[in-house]
Amino acid sequence: MKPFRERNPLAVGAAGLVVLGASVLIAFNAQNLPLIGGGAGYAAAFTEAAGLRSGEHVTIAGVVVGKVTGVSL
Repeated sequence: MKPFRERNPLAVGAAGLVVLGASVLIAFNAQNLPLIGGGAGYAAAFTEAAGLRSGEHVTIAGVVVGKVTGVSL
């Protein structure tokens, strides 16, 4: 096995960028991954829910934590 310093720096850089890109994609799509995504579903009852629509994002302290999947009486 070649020492790290003797390897082609272009190939090492390209491999590093591929790993970094894959890490970023996984981080931004973690909720869609089968093992760690999905999570639990929650239901809430509101006395006043005017303007609440299916498909809207749910935020807590400005951070998107989910989305509304349905609204019913």
